[in-house]
Amino acid sequence: MKAALKHPKSASMSDSAIAKHLGVDHTTIGVWRRKISPTCGIHKSGKRKCADGRMINVANIGNARSAKLAPPPPASLPAAAPVAAPVPPPAPLPKPTPAAPQQVAIPRPNRWQLVSRILLQQKALKQRRSASR
Repeated sequence: MKAALKHPKSASMSDSAIAKHLGVDHTTIGVWRRKISPTCGIHKSGKRKCADGRMINVANIGNARSAKLAPPPPASLPAAAPVAAPVPPPAPLPKPTPAAPQQVAIPRPNRWQLVSRILLQQKALKQRRSASR
């Protein structure tokens, strides 16, 4: 995988295209690309070829969002608002009422128990039918 990522052609290939070529998942290629790039000097390209043959400009991926998230430059500061009177503390909460007694949870039967019960019911039904004849 490292050799494929260090190859000059891999710089222009998408993670999905490399993954398809190597037979692994594209997220694996992305993880390895991030691990190797700072240490081994992977060839970087502003464009990558997708698995379907299209070329995509990847130079600005992630830049538009960080520009949108950046805070706007500060405008002139507004005049200070007058200080309001202190707010009185809220009234104390009423005492809680005693809780209802806890109900005991009855465990649900598992599949084996359900099947056993059905088989016993069927057996009893057959015995009743044969006894009535």
